[in-house]
Amino acid sequence: MRLPGMLRPTAERHFHSIFYLRHNARRQEHLATLGLDLGNKSVLEVGAGIGDHTQFFLDRGCKVLCTEPRGENLDVIRQRFGSNPNVTVDHLDLDGDLPA
Repeated sequence: MRLPGMLRPTAERHFHSIFYLRHNARRQEHLATLGLDLGNKSVLEVGAGIGDHTQFFLDRGCKVLCTEPRGENLDVIRQRFGSNPNVTVDHLDLDGDLPA
């Protein structure tokens, strides 16, 4: 079902909605309760969105490879973490053709 154009959510509205923010906070709380030893680990973040989980992993000493299919989301991630040597940002679209 397609929504009328004015009701279709934009990425910005989605990532800043109270529902998303609340859900994302609960996910990070859950990750924290797992007690995972993440120090000096490498994390592959597939479908990173705008990098909300990226900071969670950086705070725990990880190096993060953020992958995302949407260019506008990649731009936000690069703005947020572009100067951080522990973050690599790359385009990855699993619906597209994969390299041979």
